[in-house]
Amino acid sequence: MRQIEDEFAILKDKEGVVCIATQNYQDLITAFLTKRMAKHSTIVFVRTGFENDGSVEKVNEFFKQNDIKTETLDARTHFSVLVGKKTFEEKMEHYSDAIASVLKKLSAELDAKTVVAGNIFSPSFEDGLHQGLVKHAQRKIGDTLVYSPLIGKSLNHVTQLFTRMKPSMGLPTYPFSRVGLVSQCIGLVTEEKMDVIKAADKTVEETLGGFVPGRYFFTAVADNIKTRPKDRSLLESIVYNSFRNLNTVFTDIGESVDLVPSMTGWGRFLLINVKDDSGEQFMPNNSTLLTLQEKILSASKQTRVGYCISSGNTEGKYLIVLRYFESTDFNVAIPSSQNWNRLLGVGRKIVQSNDEVAGCYIDLSTKPPAKIGYL
Repeated sequence: MRQIEDEFAILKDKEGVVCIATQNYQDLITAFLTKRMAKHSTIVFVRTGFENDGSVEKVNEFFKQNDIKTETLDARTHFSVLVGKKTFEEKMEHYSDAIASVLKKLSAELDAKTVVAGNIFSPSFEDGLHQGLVKHAQRKIGDTLVYSPLIGKSLNHVTQLFTRMKPSMGLPTYPFSRVGLVSQCIGLVTEEKMDVIKAADKTVEETLGGFVPGRYFFTAVADNIKTRPKDRSLLESIVYNSFRNLNTVFTDIGESVDLVPSMTGWGRFLLINVKDDSGEQFMPNNSTLLTLQEKILSASKQTRVGYCISSGNTEGKYLIVLRYFESTDFNVAIPSSQNWNRLLGVGRKIVQSNDEVAGCYIDLSTKPPAKIGYL
């Protein structure tokens, strides 16, 4: 933790320090620590236009309760170009352009010499993509030094330091909302998909409770378009063997067209739906599901497994993916077995509340080899 404090201490006497924050967990901690340790700093809340429901009000309340005065930078025009983009490469290209525009605006309007950032500048720094994004703690972009002191740090240590400084209220937001709702759209970004995510987010938060450091959840939405995997026979054999001693009727296995092998190392996304002999959704225990993921990964590299926990309208346009995992540093992440029964309840509520949702799946992939998110 001393090292983290030292990272911020170098800002102490710097002039022209501007710290930018979104609704992201890491952004807010960065803003809080910057204000405590840097004499001459300005905190800027960047509005992307893709904030989750209620997050803007919660962020403003967080700053107000902790007596942190902020400026607001309306960057919605810059980020709006992400709507209508489908591929990872398209999204990252336009995200980079939006970030560059934000930097120029900060430099021009606030005479920013050093921009301190948490997550907003690094949605894919570990991929080594795009020269406009931060990949290390310090990087010169144009005439501006961009400094991300929490990159690579253990979030447990960061949270302990933050807690020790006694903020007057807890962090109110999602840990992965780098670009808010855009990050939760797998494949094509549309307004309708973002509305579906808002409703699913609300159900998840109401059922599972708020954010707990060390245990994380978020939702994503994909189009309900599946293809038949070329190695379906092999995959079916693995599934049957995994459940061979259980009373099940295998019903469906498909491959999402929205997650395909790419330079990001995501790999493909298999969608597995198993029902018991009475036609009900079959739910094995968590360890059986993780073993299934391991067996499929051994036979087919770079493959995510989504296991259906609730089926809805088969003609529905969308699939909801739940990511619920445990991690201390985001370098290693495993699906969480906590609140398993409540998670099943979440799936049922989501499909029952929206006829456009064809099914709800749990993403069983671990990191490594998979990434945690989809953007």
